[in-house]
Amino acid sequence: MRPDLYVSHVTSDIEPVSLVVDYFEAAVPGLDGHVACTSLPGYTQSGPQVFEGATVIGVVDGFLSEDVANELLLAADSAKHTVLLILRGGPAVQVPDALAHMHQLELHDGALAMLSEDLTHVVAARQRSSDAAQAAREELLSHAAHISSVPPVQAAPVAAVAEGPITDSERTAYRVFGRPAESVSDTPPSDTVAVGGGPQRTSSLVPKPRGPSALLSVSAGGALSDVVFGGSLGEAELIVLDGEFAEFLHGLGGDWFQLRSAPDAGTLAEAVDQLLGALPASRAELGHWYEAGYQLTHFCCLCASDASGEAGLRSQLAQARGRAWNAFWNAAAEVALPDHTTTALSALLEDVDAPSGARIEIAQCVEVLRNAAFDRDHARRSEAPPSDALESSAS
Repeated sequence: MRPDLYVSHVTSDIEPVSLVVDYFEAAVPGLDGHVACTSLPGYTQSGPQVFEGATVIGVVDGFLSEDVANELLLAADSAKHTVLLILRGGPAVQVPDALAHMHQLELHDGALAMLSEDLTHVVAARQRSSDAAQAAREELLSHAAHISSVPPVQAAPVAAVAEGPITDSERTAYRVFGRPAESVSDTPPSDTVAVGGGPQRTSSLVPKPRGPSALLSVSAGGALSDVVFGGSLGEAELIVLDGEFAEFLHGLGGDWFQLRSAPDAGTLAEAVDQLLGALPASRAELGHWYEAGYQLTHFCCLCASDASGEAGLRSQLAQARGRAWNAFWNAAAEVALPDHTTTALSALLEDVDAPSGARIEIAQCVEVLRNAAFDRDHARRSEAPPSDALESSAS
């Protein structure tokens, strides 16, 4: 079943998403049975094909998650419409530039009526095309039966001996097994061994892992900074670091399973600094994104700290804030944050140390920086072919 409506959401929004689905199934005749969601029980589907010709709604409850943003990007090329449905947050929701062209609707009667009308047209188009689709299906099956007696083109096995440029048949074999043909070099790979008098390929068809993204670097820096500021490295903190920080560390060539037994968070910070210091110049930007995430989180945590103690402690806190402030903006300059991001951050950071709502301001600041990193990653993926992607330093 190819859905007419796909709802992208995070797991924590299951309850409101269920209500959204219930509404559209009741409001749009013929939609029932043609709805899919990211993880709503009974509606889960995956794969790029679920977006084809569908109306794709990204549910936003307070903030736009990375997972929802990525699904909307995947859907953009094949979906009929892509829409952000904002349950809470309104204008305060930060939307990456890569998604700025999409409709952004706050939850109200007018938005629901507009989406219902759109879905009614989608369902009607599917129902009208059913006869034509059946005829096309019969023609395709007839053609398949006709050619069934024709032997298929024989492709060279993947591990065939290679003594020169890759042939067309080898290129076909690579493509059949899932690796894009354009990513296959015209010369034999370097990781070969001599077998039977000639080099034989031994590497996997799975591409080598790529290095951390800008977004992952920001998230890892923020996660470790929060743990360092908290001063302890217990099981609760390690569980937090098991996520994006561990993935980031692995992308740098580090061993999280070994470092997980570190005596304190400061040891982890030193290990990351050493790994970042060993990066080639072409990947130095990852360190600047990590530093930006680390220092921004550290500055915000300092601003949320109680400064009502004695004058000496207040002075030390102010100096620490100043160091973190300067370190963050230095890192921001290295990654060349766009003007609208620096403007938004400057406006938020002006009042971040206000006594009330400090933690909310911290979350907003980090989200602005994450969106900038997300946009940078998207721009890099759009500009560079897969073969030019940065490889992990572990390779």
